[in-house]
Amino acid sequence: LIILTALLGVVFLAIFAVTEHGPSQSADDHSTDNFGTIQLLTTDLGNLSTSKFGIICGNSNGEIQIFASASKNTKCTTIKLSNNPISACILEHNNILYVGDESGIFYAYDLNAGLKWSYQTGNKIMGAAVMVNDMILVGSYDQKLYAINPDDGQIVYTVSCGSYINGTPALSASGDTIYLGSCDGMIRRIDTISGEITGQIELSSPIPASPILYDNILYAITHNGTLVAISTDRFEILYQN
Repeated sequence: LIILTALLGVVFLAIFAVTEHGPSQSADDHSTDNFGTIQLLTTDLGNLSTSKFGIICGNSNGEIQIFASASKNTKCTTIKLSNNPISACILEHNNILYVGDESGIFYAYDLNAGLKWSYQTGNKIMGAAVMVNDMILVGSYDQKLYAINPDDGQIVYTVSCGSYINGTPALSASGDTIYLGSCDGMIRRIDTISGEITGQIELSSPIPASPILYDNILYAITHNGTLVAISTDRFEILYQN
């Protein structure tokens, strides 16, 4: 019994030593200069995006967090923006951050001067905004696409889209057209100048994710798991898997 007690004491001392001091580090290991972990206090993060400052995202506390990368001379920063969760990807343009929260408020935050303006939509915003033709385009769960003046937050036009807009518009290379999916199962082609819907394709299942453009083909995934490829030249379905 005495020997067993002594052995247990040695084991506990070893565990304490490892816990207290951690594993040894060689003199040549300098990785902690640029890399490490960040304690987030279990706050849920939104979708990550990149900016000239590094990795950036919102969180469930209504904050924006900027994480410095090894290649950026940027400090980690937390900005309190909202009282509601921010799940959407954040758009950065000319030192201004554009993002909506889950109460439906869309914000423009100047990193040098603070909040620039905000606009209340009719429902939560889960997709990222895009910048085109000196306008911000963003969709809302109130079933509308909003075109907003980035200088003052005034609405240029809105487009009714039949159901929740959960994703981010896909922008053509020319900037004159966006492609947008919504939960009514429609892919819509929209003129970015006028806001006119110039075509739509019924996919028979909600489109919860953002469509993407690659080599003049628009790709979208429906709620039932179908991958759809659409020709942007003819605006017709090429194939479905």
